[in-house]
Amino acid sequence: MKIYLFIYVFLLLTVFEVKAQKNWEFKKEKEQIKVYLKDVEGSKLKAFKGECDIKAPISNCIALIQDIPSLADWMPNTSFAKLLSNSADSLLVYYSVSEAPWPLSPRDGIYQYVFQYNKSEELLEVNIKLEANKLPEEKDKIRIRVGGGRWLLKKIDDFSTKVIFEFHADPAGDIPSWLANSVVVDTPIDTLKNMKNLVNTAKYTNQHFSFLN
Repeated sequence: MKIYLFIYVFLLLTVFEVKAQKNWEFKKEKEQIKVYLKDVEGSKLKAFKGECDIKAPISNCIALIQDIPSLADWMPNTSFAKLLSNSADSLLVYYSVSEAPWPLSPRDGIYQYVFQYNKSEELLEVNIKLEANKLPEEKDKIRIRVGGGRWLLKKIDDFSTKVIFEFHADPAGDIPSWLANSVVVDTPIDTLKNMKNLVNTAKYTNQHFSFLN
């Protein structure tokens, strides 16, 4: 029975991974985190995808992603984040500020997360979209208006989760090519590395979410 269960889980993960690879070009692997890039029509900046296996239950990963006030602790270049709204654990909106090297201006954005869980596949998709007009713009920051992405969390077993983070944004204004190229590779690696380091801390354990039931 155990061998059949193993084969079933392996096949599910394989199909999941094949679907996730469509149109992506492998770029780098570091500390068991893989990074893929792809072109986005009309944008100079590529979209990125980072993926890895994390030794933590899926609920821990969700708890960390939803902990918006602590976003600056693990999301690269984020200096400030504030939760604007949260509806029944399945939809949240937040504001964040991303720092940029001098002489570039910091960027800010308003992001909506929608959580959709497929119980039969034990797969959570968190769709990310921008809501640029939800707050007035600030003079010293450039508002990110175009972009989007998603988190994919696939349960491997009770103690481990496959995590995929995809994102693309038009940062608005001129960005040096050296900075743009480093950001799209380093951001997913640093994000998932930080996630691995924090996801099993006490405040993220034993959390319950209505959409998982």
